[in-house]
Amino acid sequence: MTPQEIQQIRRNGDYIKAKQLAKMELANNPSSFQFKSVLAWCYYDEIKALVARLDENQNDHNLIQQLITIYEEYISGDPKRPDMAFSLILKIVAKQSAQINNFLSYIEWMGMSALKDEDWNNTEFQGKTFPPIAHDVARGMCKWVKSHDNATFNQGQLALEWSRRVRANMNHEDAVWLDWDVAAVLRKLGDYQKAAEVLSNVLKLKQNEFWVWREAARIYAHEDEDLALACYCKAMLCRSQPNFLVSTHEEFAAFLAELEMYDRASYEINKALNIRNTNSWKIKEDLQVLCANEWYDPEQNNHQQAQKFYNDYSSDALTLCFENIETIPATYLGYIEIKREGKKPKRMLKLSIKNGTSHESTLASGFTNLQLNEGDSVMVTKGTQSKGAKDLIINITKSQNNSKWQHTDKIPALVSYISEDKEVVKVFANRDLQIRLPRHLEHLNLSLGVQANCYTAIHPIKNKIEVFHLDKASSNQAVPDSKSLSGKLRKNEKGFGFIDDIFITPHLIKDIDNGTELNIIALYEKPPKREEYSWRALSVKLE
Repeated sequence: MTPQEIQQIRRNGDYIKAKQLAKMELANNPSSFQFKSVLAWCYYDEIKALVARLDENQNDHNLIQQLITIYEEYISGDPKRPDMAFSLILKIVAKQSAQINNFLSYIEWMGMSALKDEDWNNTEFQGKTFPPIAHDVARGMCKWVKSHDNATFNQGQLALEWSRRVRANMNHEDAVWLDWDVAAVLRKLGDYQKAAEVLSNVLKLKQNEFWVWREAARIYAHEDEDLALACYCKAMLCRSQPNFLVSTHEEFAAFLAELEMYDRASYEINKALNIRNTNSWKIKEDLQVLCANEWYDPEQNNHQQAQKFYNDYSSDALTLCFENIETIPATYLGYIEIKREGKKPKRMLKLSIKNGTSHESTLASGFTNLQLNEGDSVMVTKGTQSKGAKDLIINITKSQNNSKWQHTDKIPALVSYISEDKEVVKVFANRDLQIRLPRHLEHLNLSLGVQANCYTAIHPIKNKIEVFHLDKASSNQAVPDSKSLSGKLRKNEKGFGFIDDIFITPHLIKDIDNGTELNIIALYEKPPKREEYSWRALSVKLE
């Protein structure tokens, strides 16, 4: 058969038959580049299908053995390298590296020269950027070292060597997961200072994730117990599903016991036991050993006390990420969802924070488990990574001061416009500021001239005042460039009228006679298509 015919069989989905045919033809034509290429792509299809099954059935020993057998069969045939098929097969196998005992031996055998030059750089496809193939291989090597207790120092160095080469071609954000793996390898090799340096990039990008603070605690536990304690406490303050934290509670309990903080250690033990018992999970031996200590107190379950402990000790952890840290009051304004192509919408909290003499709205990602109502007071911790860089919101907690809408700009205003269908409502704050209310506020029972307090913040990009809450105010509240007065109507035959110098539009007085005593509310504003300000009646009432 020709290479093209075998290739077609493979493309039709029967890669096993195609592989057998390619082997038969190679036995007769051992130097044929085309048959070798077809065979390599048959192996690619077979290995890709196996790894897909492993993704659905993790730790399936039979599938792992099949993968090892087929991959070793492939490389024992001395396949062409560097080559696209060789690189893609290695990328797929690297996903299962931790379960393949000889994975590092494969890498030692092939060396860096087995990959093409382009395998060490990002690739672009349909407008998206993908990490280098070497990135996935290096991560696979690091995962192997992390998961194998018998990994040697030289094997750790080999993983770091590959990681350094591919990292040189990547920016901080793209390399965050590689840095995460490298930090753990460095910790395992005992290079805690370098591990801390590498992890700092991950901390800056993932400061809301408990697992990155747990890794920081593991690193600093060898050199700075106070900082390690701060990192563990910060991990506990991160929002996460309780089940995900079970091993962190266990680690933290052992660490606290070493510091002889037995009440706190007992609390962490009880948290771990509760999670395991609730899920009918096995109680690990290390946890059983902790429970057997004389100091262990099964009654230590005060959650408020634990939260206070976390807050008291966690602040030092943030110095690992930021040059400057401050905690300031703010008001929770609600949330928005940002649509993203091919992904779930990203939920962002909206907050009002003081900037100079006024308040600005700002967005914060994460913190999705916070139980807040619009208008609640919160405490926001902000960090600055470098001079001139934008502040990042790194923590939000509900304030004990429960004053609603306290950290917004309170602006007195008058309802100045209501459309016939009541879909558009505007308020007058002064001669140069008339604000349209957002739709969720337009349902309020409002009428022209009603006085209200608007709780606002400035949109920093649009430089526009936005109203987030409104409540009715007493009628004696002063609104700039407005006034209330009484007087006799001087009505013109064309239908409009005046009281003093205040213009009254015809629709307000169409059923009112000349000379009638009226109470009016007037605004000093610029009429449409005019350049000069003048007084206009907003509402009229019979005296």
